[in-house]
Amino acid sequence: MNFIVDLLKRIPPDSRETLLRILLVVLVLILSWLLRRVLIWLVTKPIKRAVTRTGMQWDHALASTIEQPSRLVLFGIWLFMTAHILEIDSTIVVFVDNLSRSLFILAVFIVLFKMINILAYSTQRVAELTSMHIDDQLLPFIRTVFQLILSILAAALMIEVWGYDVAGIVTGLGIGGLAIALAAQETLSNLFGFGMVVSDNPFTIGDYIVTPDATGIVEKVGWRSTRIRQLDQAIVTIPNSTIANSAITNWSRLSKRWIDIEFGVTYSTTADQMEELLERGQDMLIQREHVDSDTIQIIFKELGTSSLDVLVRCYIDLSDWYDWMKEKEKINLELMRLIADMGLIIALPSRSVYIESVPSGWQTSHMLTNGKDT
Repeated sequence: MNFIVDLLKRIPPDSRETLLRILLVVLVLILSWLLRRVLIWLVTKPIKRAVTRTGMQWDHALASTIEQPSRLVLFGIWLFMTAHILEIDSTIVVFVDNLSRSLFILAVFIVLFKMINILAYSTQRVAELTSMHIDDQLLPFIRTVFQLILSILAAALMIEVWGYDVAGIVTGLGIGGLAIALAAQETLSNLFGFGMVVSDNPFTIGDYIVTPDATGIVEKVGWRSTRIRQLDQAIVTIPNSTIANSAITNWSRLSKRWIDIEFGVTYSTTADQMEELLERGQDMLIQREHVDSDTIQIIFKELGTSSLDVLVRCYIDLSDWYDWMKEKEKINLELMRLIADMGLIIALPSRSVYIESVPSGWQTSHMLTNGKDT
């Protein structure tokens, strides 16, 4: 200890002050390093307790988010204190002050940026934290939007720290900024169209849909466009902005399908036969496994111009188009067998013409003409 005191006495006063300043800078650096370790420990400890209590296993991810930002913050503090301790040129001090503030802003936004990735890592994690159920395809879109907003805010704050007017810079972009905005308009429109499609969820991959632009099976929903494979196997690519504003019929979302059959029998059918036809048709439909018996409607609709018209309606609890068509086919065949079994005849469109009087000589002349032709 005496050796150090003697050594300091031998150093000239001017050099001694400089040395003390350097030692103080080193001391600040060591304290900053220790403070960083303490800060990380203070933050991670309550996080680990919360994880133990709630059972959500992502404490390591949360702890890692503060390591890099804490380095930036403490490095900025060290730079700030060093510049003021050493009393260097005022211009450099101002530069170091701005740099320190920028590092602090950057550290805060890095934490927020990473927290978005962690908290919105999966729909399950979002549901655990907020009780909100978000579609898997919408989650990347939400993360990107929030991170883009954070990046813009961070850039604006740092520009302000360095003494520049953000509004002036934006205005100064002028025609160039307008051109960029117009060029990106379609891309942004498709991006927000993707968000609308995913959030409204009018269809998912594998659904059979009908739109004004295409009819077929959805193969992919991308950021810019949606791909639909038509029945002829051609692929139609529709921009998301277009499909988000289109009327969409989703046939894959049906839980049951409707059948509507209408036929007519000839006027030789009696009222009793018609009643029997309706009763037996009702019984036949009730006995079918896939027919919703509560929705059966079999009605003597009207006295048509050339037939007695019967209407048959009901729901079939088959969502697949082919299975529904096969069931409809079987019902048609059963109706044909029922009509034949009762000795009835399905009417064809016909018209009878009655002639009240024939001009004199027309019949004889017609017969002679036919005789010559024969």
